Amino acid sequence: MRDIASYFDTIYNDTRKAVLALITAKCATDDIKDIFQETYMALYRTLAERGTDYVKDPQAFVRRIARNKIADHYTWRQRWKMHFSQTAWDENSEADGVGTFGVQDAAAFMTEDFANGLVMIEALRQWLTAKPERVQKTFYLIYEAGLTIPETAKALNQSESNVKNMLYRTLKELRQLLAEEGDIK
Repeated sequence: MRDIASYFDTIYNDTRKAVLALITAKCATDDIKDIFQETYMALYRTLAERGTDYVKDPQAFVRRIARNKIADHYTWRQRWKMHFSQTAWDENSEADGVGTFGVQDAAAFMTEDFANGLVMIEALRQWLTAKPERVQKTFYLIYEAGLTIPETAKALNQSESNVKNMLYRTLKELRQLLAEEGDIK
């Protein structure tokens, strides 16, 4: 029997880009990281519980897990929305279990440059989330996941020229905005 950790690493390295492309093509931008993580957590659990010999075709196995996680996620989300109104959820900012403990303390230790960098990153994130989802997915696949333009085009079922144009138009818009304002507000 193979070592679980090294076999998991091998499968992860061999399937990461394809699975990320699958999830990105099927999911909302905000859900991609969660579903990607859940997919590989399920893979590791399966390897730990059933052994490395259980997985005969790693590519197909991980894709099946990802498709199931996508279905589970959106089924769960729909059930959750039926039971709880969105306004009640929004009114309680700590309902997700994430409090603000330590945020003010941590801010005291930040240098001004670091804090300005964080503000800039948050402004960029907000600017990008105002863009259409296809633009967000393109940026995510290229800059976060490290896919190439051809890989991104294939993942999103678009032509390479369409992905290039969308990417370059958006980058040009961002450069102009930065040049005009010197900062994103």
